[in-house]
Amino acid sequence: MNNITAFDNFRESLRNAQGDPYLTFLAKVIYSTPSGSEHETLEVSLYIDTYGYGKILIKNGNILTPQKYHLDFNPDFQEYIFNSSGFLVIKGNSTKMGGEYEIQIISV
Repeated sequence: MNNITAFDNFRESLRNAQGDPYLTFLAKVIYSTPSGSEHETLEVSLYIDTYGYGKILIKNGNILTPQKYHLDFNPDFQEYIFNSSGFLVIKGNSTKMGGEYEIQIISV
């Protein structure tokens, strides 16, 4: 499954998302890095306009902040997977995160 297909499947699974040029909803975000795992319920936006289609932005939280974590994602640079449990999984690798990282997002 490619990134845009995973994005589309996740988008179709959302019930309470609203907006244009992006869909915004409340989600449980689970962030795993080599140094551990954190989770927080945050606002997430899926970009559905032509120019930014497939981009994802997680709003800053108390734990998950842009100073410590990547909170914006692009299908050109990360891997997206829509799993059978209804989570959108984002995988990437960066020095900021200490190597490979994974984010799981599900609407609440």
